[in-house]
Amino acid sequence: MLFSEEIDNAIKLGYKSKILRDYTFKKENIFNLFVTELYNIQLQYSKDNPINYIAKILLNSLYGQIEINDKFTYNIFISKNSYLKYKEQNIDKILNVMNFEDNYLVEVENDKTRAISDNRTETHNINISIASTVTAYARVLMFEFKNTSMLKIYYTDTNFIYTDLNSDNINKIINNIVDFTKLGKLKLESISTVVIFISPKVYYLKTQDLKEIYKVKGLTKDSLLT
Repeated sequence: MLFSEEIDNAIKLGYKSKILRDYTFKKENIFNLFVTELYNIQLQYSKDNPINYIAKILLNSLYGQIEINDKFTYNIFISKNSYLKYKEQNIDKILNVMNFEDNYLVEVENDKTRAISDNRTETHNINISIASTVTAYARVLMFEFKNTSMLKIYYTDTNFIYTDLNSDNINKIINNIVDFTKLGKLKLESISTVVIFISPKVYYLKTQDLKEIYKVKGLTKDSLLT
């Protein structure tokens, strides 16, 4: 399944498409106030200030939370005397059991039936179409950088590029795409003296101020790499 704007972008390159089935959604600017207020908060504080980081994380996490799996787990204490009977009735829902003296702390998979039977009511504002639209628009934007021979790209992700050109030269290629204050524009994050890009989500950087930045998908952040 593809987002219509991404199909339109591919057609510009000569691709052809045939729609087998489609879903139509009403178009709204639903996060305007949320994004602009948090972004303005972020601008008021330097990068080393916790408030800047909190605002940035809230902004970056928004679309991911909208597509999160809403089958959350919950934990309950069950006496050891009652546990065997509970286990027989819920064997397919029990995820983890921890020993606490006379009780077990049981992590249980949540579903609609269990949520009703345990008098639990939850509202999960999950919408896959919104989340996938955000990333699709990002791919369309990143395509502008990838589709010009004037810009040498070493690595891209959903919202950033690594290149060997400075901000002024990038703005000459793609009109005013770099701006340190405007929302939705590129910002200079770092200048590196050593870079290693191996595959998506696997890279290493050493910045001018000797800070080491590395990322390996699936590896915990406390793992030491050089």
